[in-house]
Amino acid sequence: TPQLFRPITEGLSESELLQEHLDQLAATIASFSDSGGFAGMMLCSILANEGLPNPPSGWFAEATAMVSAAGGLVIADEVQAGFARSGSWWGYEVNGFAPDVVCMGKPMGNGFPISAMAANHEMVTTFRERHRYFNTFASSPLQAAAGGAVIDEITERGLVHQVAEVGGHLKSSLSELQRTHPQIGDVRGSGLFIGVDWVEPGTNIPDPEGAQRMVENLKSRFVLLGKAGQYGNVLKIRPPLVFEDQHAQIFLNAFEDSLVNA
Repeated sequence: TPQLFRPITEGLSESELLQEHLDQLAATIASFSDSGGFAGMMLCSILANEGLPNPPSGWFAEATAMVSAAGGLVIADEVQAGFARSGSWWGYEVNGFAPDVVCMGKPMGNGFPISAMAANHEMVTTFRERHRYFNTFASSPLQAAAGGAVIDEITERGLVHQVAEVGGHLKSSLSELQRTHPQIGDVRGSGLFIGVDWVEPGTNIPDPEGAQRMVENLKSRFVLLGKAGQYGNVLKIRPPLVFEDQHAQIFLNAFEDSLVNA
């Protein structure tokens, strides 16, 4: 996973680290091309399951440009990042790349089962001309109504702006706690999707057991968090989009109290 906090090679500058990741991607594309063909790259726009890492600056744009240059499609998985979660309508807007295809799901129905795929007109038309595709559950008016209602709520309540504002406050407050609590190795993310990288104090060594203790401490205070990342040590903070400053403060109070026995 491309990231600055726990780099694959220590001692490199950010630009050198970026180049190392791009070289790896180029080798992977070449390997696929040599063994049958390269179709494209599908990625979560904010690398959510990877623990919301901060890649070297420019990685998203340059990696996706490399995929396009090799004739592949860039497919953005917006199931977790989309619909205002990241402080923009879409996660790919946050990280500065333009996908060919966008996949979306859970949040677009606010609990109602619905998913969708979007692409440009030319691509969809070409697909329909070349392939016969049928889905029994496609184009349901009920699902469309649920999705439309969610879009209306996000728009009318100004939730994109609110998520960016409240999420920014939440992230900066957690970063302040990082200064005095060395088990908080890194605070990252955007909007109301924030990751707290739990480490052995004073290092960048993952501490999944400590992260689990923190999850349990928070649960006893009626706050539920999940974990993410390769090592299961990144606290995944993902409150409802309607979270306001007063709710963020309740969370922060519980978080700080939970640090005592973490």
